[in-house]
Amino acid sequence: MQHPHNSYAIPSSLWSWIWKLQTIPRVKNFLWRACHGILPTKSNLFRRHIASSAECQLCLHPNETTEHALLTCPWIVSAWFAHLLSYKVTLQAITSFESWLFNISQMDTPTDFVTHVVFFLWRIWKHRCDCFFHKLSPDPIKIALSAFKAATEFLAAHSLTSLDSDFGCHTIPNTIPVKWSPPSVNAILINTDASWQKDTLMCGVAALARNWKGSLIAGKMAKMRAPSPLAAEALAVREAILLANSFPHMDIIISLDSQTLINSISHNLLASN
Repeated sequence: MQHPHNSYAIPSSLWSWIWKLQTIPRVKNFLWRACHGILPTKSNLFRRHIASSAECQLCLHPNETTEHALLTCPWIVSAWFAHLLSYKVTLQAITSFESWLFNISQMDTPTDFVTHVVFFLWRIWKHRCDCFFHKLSPDPIKIALSAFKAATEFLAAHSLTSLDSDFGCHTIPNTIPVKWSPPSVNAILINTDASWQKDTLMCGVAALARNWKGSLIAGKMAKMRAPSPLAAEALAVREAILLANSFPHMDIIISLDSQTLINSISHNLLASN
């Protein structure tokens, strides 16, 4: 079957995989609708003359497609990063949601991993709807925590294994795994992330603090303007420094994945000495 708005032919095996998923029926139905491109995204509503524009209400991107709503919106990128999945979505590699999901269906991964992924996608959509209908501000950490809780409760109720220490060994297609190593008992590790949109110069930045157990204990998210991807990464580090003030008696480790920014900071520190 072919998606009506792109050239990707959806393999029939994807539908069988969706209906056999270890999850609740409404999540399966949601995935079916997402793959068919019939979720009421702003793009679809605008095309049907229901909405006045296709603009994303969270980040103001001019075209809220299924891919944008669930994967590439800056707020959602931050949510993926906040989840125990800890993955950074590679925006350039996303061609369509259904092809992305099909790649996941072909992975040799435990049931609990897939269950967490699909619950997370569903919770992302529910949170977007809540923000729209109830005029709420997006909260990536809330999405991540609620999705993890829902999936864990489902797995426990059905006597299925939940996430363990090996969870991070599995990778999601078209994502970059964040290499996470726990800090010492008396330290807090703050990971940073940023996503930047060239057409709007808007960025979403995140700083997430975890303890030695890997538990998420605090976080800061923000949406702002930045002239470049490097500037966005620097703003994320600033959020991490502000977050670090919440732990005055702990050792703080700030982790970032921009080697260019790391080199720039190191150069400035050496120059100041």
